[in-house]
Amino acid sequence: MEIIESLEVEEAQIRAAYANRQGDVRHSWFNPGHLFLIQERERRLLALLSRYGCAPLNTKKILEVGCGSGYWLREFIKWGARPENITGIDLLDNRIGCVRSRLRLGHYQWAKRKDNERVFI
Repeated sequence: MEIIESLEVEEAQIRAAYANRQGDVRHSWFNPGHLFLIQERERRLLALLSRYGCAPLNTKKILEVGCGSGYWLREFIKWGARPENITGIDLLDNRIGCVRSRLRLGHYQWAKRKDNERVFI
């Protein structure tokens, strides 16, 4: 029972963190600092993928744990990953709904959350 309670506390913290981001100009694409941080992350991730032999992405299977709204899933597709080879997992139901509305992945599973079950796409 302690594990379930601890997961519920963690989920509440994650929901609160996402709620605090709503309307925060620090996360706006029109904020030059935010834009620079995202572009720098993209450059570094692409360099790491290349350095460790993960490029090209069209033959790779990709799992993103904590996919949120699907930003990085979309980026992997933009960089050449095949949608049917991408899977995202997130704790929050509404985040998965957001991904499903934005992406048309070739194969996905979606199990609504019940008690301890988690949501998968």
